[in-house]
Amino acid sequence: MIVRVDEFQVDFEAIFENANDGIALFAVSGELIAVNRGFERMTGYSRDELLGENYGKTMTGDSLRLSKERTRLYLSGEKLDPHFELDFRHKNGKIIPASARTRPIFDGGNQHVGFQGIYRDISDQKKAERLLYLKDRQIEEIVDSAPLLIFTLDEKGVFTLCKGKAMELLHASERRTVGKSIFEIHRERPEFLLAVRRALKGETVTVMLEYRGCYFENILTPIFDDQQSVIGLSGIATDQTEQARVHEELSRNEERYRVLTENSQSGVWRISAETHKTTYANRKLLDLLGLHSLVDLQKRKWDEFFSPDSVEQIKVQFKLLESGLANSFESSLLNGQGEERHVLIGSAMLEDEQGGADSIVVNILDITERKEAEEELRHASLHDALTGLPNRQLLNDRLEQAMLKRARGEVGSFAVLFMDLDRFKLVNDSLGHQAGDELLRQVSQRISACLRAEDTLARMGGDEFSLIIESGCLKEIKQIAERILVALKRPFELQGHEVKTAGSIGVVEYDSGYSTPDEMLRDADIAMYRMKAKGGSGLQVFNQSLHGQAILQLQQENELRDAIQAGELKVWYQPITSLVTSDIVGFEALIRWQHPERGLVSPADFLPLAEESGLIIDIGQFVLKEATRQLVEWQQRFPQAVCFSVSVNVAAQQFSQGDLVADIQGALSNSGLNPSSLRVEVTENVLVDEEVHTLSKFEEIKRLGVELSMDDFGTGYSSLSYLHRFPFDILKIDRSFIIKMDDDKGKAMVKAIVMLAHGLSLGVIAEGIEEEWQATALAEMGCEKGQGYYFSKPMSSGEVELWLEKGCPVALFG
Repeated sequence: MIVRVDEFQVDFEAIFENANDGIALFAVSGELIAVNRGFERMTGYSRDELLGENYGKTMTGDSLRLSKERTRLYLSGEKLDPHFELDFRHKNGKIIPASARTRPIFDGGNQHVGFQGIYRDISDQKKAERLLYLKDRQIEEIVDSAPLLIFTLDEKGVFTLCKGKAMELLHASERRTVGKSIFEIHRERPEFLLAVRRALKGETVTVMLEYRGCYFENILTPIFDDQQSVIGLSGIATDQTEQARVHEELSRNEERYRVLTENSQSGVWRISAETHKTTYANRKLLDLLGLHSLVDLQKRKWDEFFSPDSVEQIKVQFKLLESGLANSFESSLLNGQGEERHVLIGSAMLEDEQGGADSIVVNILDITERKEAEEELRHASLHDALTGLPNRQLLNDRLEQAMLKRARGEVGSFAVLFMDLDRFKLVNDSLGHQAGDELLRQVSQRISACLRAEDTLARMGGDEFSLIIESGCLKEIKQIAERILVALKRPFELQGHEVKTAGSIGVVEYDSGYSTPDEMLRDADIAMYRMKAKGGSGLQVFNQSLHGQAILQLQQENELRDAIQAGELKVWYQPITSLVTSDIVGFEALIRWQHPERGLVSPADFLPLAEESGLIIDIGQFVLKEATRQLVEWQQRFPQAVCFSVSVNVAAQQFSQGDLVADIQGALSNSGLNPSSLRVEVTENVLVDEEVHTLSKFEEIKRLGVELSMDDFGTGYSSLSYLHRFPFDILKIDRSFIIKMDDDKGKAMVKAIVMLAHGLSLGVIAEGIEEEWQATALAEMGCEKGQGYYFSKPMSSGEVELWLEKGCPVALFG
C-alpha cells in the first residue's frame, strides 16, 4: 500500500528538519516514508538512500528483531512502553546506541498506517555507564579486599553497606548485618553510639570501638544531599587492637585515638559550562580545598585554587571537552591554607536536554602521598640504603654527564677514583656485620669531609667506593686522594673497640679515548687492584701498561682454569728423610703444571695468580685428594711405604673461603688413609687474619687425628706467639736459615730454633738441605728430619714408584 505523508495527522513541519534528534516515519510494513537531517547524521545515509527502503537497513540484527517484535505485539493489541533502546549501524559500520520513542500514526479514517520514531544518540551515556560500572566493580573489589571494615548507615542508623576483610576477623557477614540498626547492635556501647549520633548530625567523628575482643578505630563521616541535609554516614573501621593495648598499658589518660585514613573518594566539582561558576561540590572536595561549605566555595573563582600554568592547562581541557578529546592529567592545587597538593584531574561534559553543554564535571584525586612515595622510591633507587650515598646507577649517570660535557668542549677535566678498604672482612668476621656497617657509614662520612661540593662520592657495594673529582690537574687529584688516605688511617670507634683500616685507591683521568663510564670505572678498578697487589694503603694512577697487565692476567687466569679442567696439573713428591737413620719417612706433595706447549711450569709462575683469582681453593682440593689417594696406593703395593706420611700445603683462602675441614674429611674417607699419615702444612699468612676462626679450624683438624705443621718458620711477623697459641706438631725451618749456616751466627740461629721447638714438644724438619755438611750439622743439633736437593729433587709419581721398586736406596739422589 502506498501511503502519502499528508495522510498522517501530525504537525511536525516546524520542528522536523531542525531537531537535534533523529526522526523517521515508516509504514507498518517497515518502509521509510520520511527522515530528518538528524536521522541522516545518526545513520550516515542520505535521504535519497533511505526513503522507500526498509528501516532495517539502518539497524543491527538484534535491534531489527526487537523492532519487528514490538510491531507484532502492538498490532496484536498489547500496550507497550513507547521508550526503549536500540542500536543503529552507521553507514561506516560503527554501532550507534540510541534511545527511541515511538508512537503509532493513523490516517483520516483512524486506520493505523505507520509509526513515528524519535531517536537520540546515547553513545556518550553508554560509555559513561560502562566506565561507571567498571569503577563500581573496582570500588567493590577494593572494599571487599581491604584490610579494614567499610560501612554506611542511613539517616536512622540502619546498615546499608558493610564490607571488608575485617568481617572475617569479627566472624560476621554482610548478610547478617545490612538492614539492622547500629543502635540495636551496639546498644551496650553508649560512647560509640553518641559518636554515631554526632556524625548523623553533620560532624566528622573519630571514635574507638571495642567489639568481640577487638578494638577498631572508626572514622564516621556524614553523607549530605544537595541541600546539605544529612542522609546517612560512611564509616571506615581499622583494626587497632594491638595499638590500643599498648596505649592502655602506657597510660589510660593518654590520647588513644589517631586518624589513620581519610575518605578515599575523589573530590567532585561541577561547574557551569556557560558561567564557569561552581554549582556543586562534594565533602571530599571541600576538605581538599580547606573549605567548610559549598557557599564558601561559590564565593571564590575556581581558578584561585590553581597555579597559572595549571589554570591554562585546565582551560585547554575544557575546550577539548567539546570535541570529546579531554584526558586526565596531573596538576597542583593550593588549598585554603596555601598548601600545595598534587592532584589527578579528570573532566567530562554534561549535556542539557537539547544536547548542549550544561556543566563541566571535574574529578580531583589527591595523589600527594603517591607522588612523595614515588620521589622516595626514585631517591632510594639511586642511593645506597646504608650510607645514603649515590649508588652505582647514579654515579654512572653523573659520570656520563661529565663525559658529555667534555665531549661538547667544556673546559676543565675530571678523574675517577676507585677505592677499596683494607682488612674490612676482618672487621665483619671479628665484630659482626653491624660493626662492619657502622664502619662503612663512618668511612663515607670521613671521605665526604675530604671532598668539595662539586665532587661525587658513591658506594659501589661491599667495601668499595667510587669518586668523581672535578679538577684541572693530576696534582690536585692526588692531594684529595692523599687527604682521604690520611683520614682513613685514624682509628675508628666501633662497639667500644678501636679499629684501624686503610684504603687502596686507583685513579684514572678522563681523556677523549673514553666513550663510556664503564671504561673509566674499569681502569680505575685495575689501578686500585694494582695498589692492593703492592700491599695496599696507597694510591695508584692508571696507565695503559696496567691495562695490558690486567688483560694478560685475565688470559693467564683463564688458561689456568682450563688447565685444571683438562687435568694438566700434576702432584709431585719430594722425600722427607730422617737425619738420624737416613731413611725416607714420607713426602711433601707439590703441585706442578704440565703445560702442553710450555712444558713443566714452575709453581712460582702460577700459584700467586691462583691465590689472587681464588683458583687456589680448587687446586688445594685436588692436591689433597690426589696425595692421600696416591699414598694409600703405595702403602698397599710397597711394604716399605706403610709407615710413610704425606705433607700437604694449605693456602689462606682454603681457611677463609673454603671448607677445609670437610675437604680433609672427604679426602681421608675416599682414600681410606689413616689420619695420622696426613700432615697439613700452613704458613704464617694463614694466621695473621681471623685468629679466632683459624684456631677453631685447627682444633677441628686435630680432632680428626691429622698433624699440623708450621711451614717457613721465621719468615713472618710473630712466629713465637703463633707457636704458643696454635696446636702445631711440627716446625719446619725455612731454607733461608739453612743456607746461612756457613758461619757461627747462622748456626746459632738454627740451633736456637731447634731448641725452641723441642722446648715446646714440637718435631723439627729442615728445608732446603743441599750439602752433606748441612745434613750432618742439623743432625748434631738434634733436628730429626730434613728435605732438599741433597736427598732428592721433587719426583713425579712414576719416578717415586720406580724408586720404591728398587727398595728405596738412600743415596739414590744423594
